[in-house]
Amino acid sequence: MADDGFKVDGPYLRTAAEELVQALTVARAIVARSTEPYGQLDADVGSIQLGMQLRNVWSTSGDTMKALVAKGEAVAVALIVAADKYDLAEAKAYEAMKYPAPLLPPSMRTTQPGATPPPFDMTKPIGSGNPAGPGGAG
Repeated sequence: MADDGFKVDGPYLRTAAEELVQALTVARAIVARSTEPYGQLDADVGSIQLGMQLRNVWSTSGDTMKALVAKGEAVAVALIVAADKYDLAEAKAYEAMKYPAPLLPPSMRTTQPGATPPPFDMTKPIGSGNPAGPGGAG
């Protein structure tokens, strides 16, 4: 692959997705705890008003963490899908470079798919029995 400044590393994207999902562990724990009954909260803090405020903070934190987990997991899935698509595109490009003739329309093929193209003669003009280029397709 030519180094044109753009490269996608599928394993790197997959690793990033795994690390992102692992990083969401704390957020998932907060979400799970945010739905627990408050039961003794008023008695533990000694004030109904303070208990209500704590419930509000805890509930808001839980909602925020739910959103964070949902977005984070969506990004992780997108990273995995992108890695799969880039890997597939790279494999197709590799195959196209390896066997380019089947990709050309039949009218442009000088050989049958899979056959070795005739050598390109730099001394003859294209169209006089010479393929369209050094790759033999033309």
